[in-house]
Amino acid sequence: MATLSWVDLFNNRRLLGPIRSIPPAEGEENFYAQRDLLDMVTRDEAVSLR
Repeated sequence: MATLSWVDLFNNRRLLGPIRSIPPAEGEENFYAQRDLLDMVTRDEAVSLR
């Protein structure tokens, strides 16, 4: 149980300075949301260039 508590703390509650003092899980969520948005914009631009 102690290991699971540590993993939860490590992934969801500790704050990381290099990523604007947010938890790693939130940073990963933001990264993938941004990536998906850029993919969508790139696809739209490619379609409009045809």
